[in-house]
Amino acid sequence: MYRIALIPGIIITVLGVLALLGGAGGASLVFIIPGVLLIIIGEKKKKKTRTIASQNHAKTLSEQKPINSYNIANQVFRAAMSESRTQIEDKPLIQASNKPAPLNNDETSSEPQYNDDHSVAIQVPEPAMTQEDNSAEGESSTSESENDLDEYIKELRESTRKKLIQYVPAGNTYIDSLHDAFFAVDVETTGLSPERNRIIEIAAVKFENGVPVDSYSTLVASVKHIPESASRVNGITDEDLEIYGEDEISAYDQFTDFLGQDTLAGNICMVAHNASFDMAFIINSLKRLKYNEDVTLRYFDTLALSRKYLTLPNYKQPTVAEYYGIVNDDEHRAEGDAITCGKILVQLLENMKDEAELARIAREKSLPTDEEREICAYIKKVLMDAGKETARLRFEKKSGGNIKAKYPYGFTSFKILKSKPMYFTFDKSDYVHCELEAKDTDYRNGEAYSVRVDLERPQQIELLKSSIVKGYKRDGKNITDFYRHNRWVQQDAEYTFQIDDDEVDSLIASGIDRADKKEEQKAAREAEKAAIEKEKEERRLARKLQTEKTIKPSEHKIKNTGHKIGRYDDDMTLLEEYESVSSASTAVGVNSKSIRDAASGRQKHAAGYVWRYLDSNHNEGDSI
Repeated sequence: MYRIALIPGIIITVLGVLALLGGAGGASLVFIIPGVLLIIIGEKKKKKTRTIASQNHAKTLSEQKPINSYNIANQVFRAAMSESRTQIEDKPLIQASNKPAPLNNDETSSEPQYNDDHSVAIQVPEPAMTQEDNSAEGESSTSESENDLDEYIKELRESTRKKLIQYVPAGNTYIDSLHDAFFAVDVETTGLSPERNRIIEIAAVKFENGVPVDSYSTLVASVKHIPESASRVNGITDEDLEIYGEDEISAYDQFTDFLGQDTLAGNICMVAHNASFDMAFIINSLKRLKYNEDVTLRYFDTLALSRKYLTLPNYKQPTVAEYYGIVNDDEHRAEGDAITCGKILVQLLENMKDEAELARIAREKSLPTDEEREICAYIKKVLMDAGKETARLRFEKKSGGNIKAKYPYGFTSFKILKSKPMYFTFDKSDYVHCELEAKDTDYRNGEAYSVRVDLERPQQIELLKSSIVKGYKRDGKNITDFYRHNRWVQQDAEYTFQIDDDEVDSLIASGIDRADKKEEQKAAREAEKAAIEKEKEERRLARKLQTEKTIKPSEHKIKNTGHKIGRYDDDMTLLEEYESVSSASTAVGVNSKSIRDAASGRQKHAAGYVWRYLDSNHNEGDSI
């Protein structure tokens, strides 16, 4: 089909060229332009036809090519060399050395792919899919085969000598270590691309207690010619490399020896200004030279830190150095820039100390309590009893106090409360109903996404076994993708903890014993509270009785207006008797209060008379 456009295009174009040569001038373009367009369309259809034919293996090219014996011989030779090289790479190295193996100039190497945070993403080949896998594709499998997963992780470690060489930003947990030691590094390069350009000078300066104590610096003879634009910046020439440059293998051998194993393992941090640039070049060089060791370079970036803590017109290294009064006597050379960068970090540490304290507090809060570890052990025991592989089961303590069980992501969580029962939380799709009381939570658009279950004792976790296993299986489907990104694995390991197999039983026994003691303590507290309440009630009743006993009889009679009362003159001669105070008040025309006050002695007279009660409980003449 492509010939329908290709052949006419060639003919029309040839006619246009002949017309142009014949002096047709601009008129020839009428033939040339459509001819070229037809040729382009024909070529595209030609490529598409060949692609479809190679994919389906159902069609062959209708036009048979002449046999070229040279091409066939060349292909056979390349295939043989490729097979030979693969066999050599698969064999273990004879020498037990951590140094890079030499690389032929014509040997190609796969370039690393970088994540958003500038860490290297290790590319792992997909596991081969068998016919059985194809037949099961689309069905909801319960979990990934644990044996297949172990084989997959084994391939990750052994595949084609790909080492886990990477660089990752250092977090707050490493700030304290900078006060003891760190390495400031800088590189000079032939350009900006770690894949296409090369390091021509590399330097590292070791700082201890904020002071530079040792350094390593060398020119690297990685190229024959330095672009003029690069030489104008750093002043390094081709002659400098030829005379003073170390070969790459020797240079990186000495460089990694100077850094030491603690730094290559990520235990001692590095620092650079715009660190992702320097680290990308260093890691790319180690990968390209087949460096035979796992490397994790953790770094701080003074460019990012300056932007965070300082307010400057720009954040180039000379500007930040001038702000701190730091003089760089050898600017745009690796060692001078590395020393300056290290001194800048020392100054920035003063701004970072509060952050380090916050990081320390955060680390302390992230440590699980003994009781939380006991519940984690119970979860692991449930999975072990269900025959699940738990080597990659991890737990993470969140800022709110929740403990998340992860494989590799969170499939359930729990929280222990002080005065209330602890509770578990599941995705609603994972929860299997049981006799425990549960309620829906985490509503989104009117629909519940989570279920919360309250537990009184750790043994009730057994009732949640089906929910735990179901969530574990569902989460395990993602573990292959998780382990494909080594950066995630390392970050997860940094912020999570595990329960060892040999401590599961002891932790569970301790948890049950703790629960029994808590119940005993709760019962004792309730009994003590009841006793205190009883004692309070008894004291209250006693005070009431005592108050009633101490009330004076006269006060009792004052309140009772039914007592007889007598009216006397000043000589205490009884003039008249009355049945009550109210009747006396009516008879003499004075209010009852005046009569009662006179009878009780609060006043002498009422209506000009003396008054006294005449009850048998009162003696005549007594004043109440």
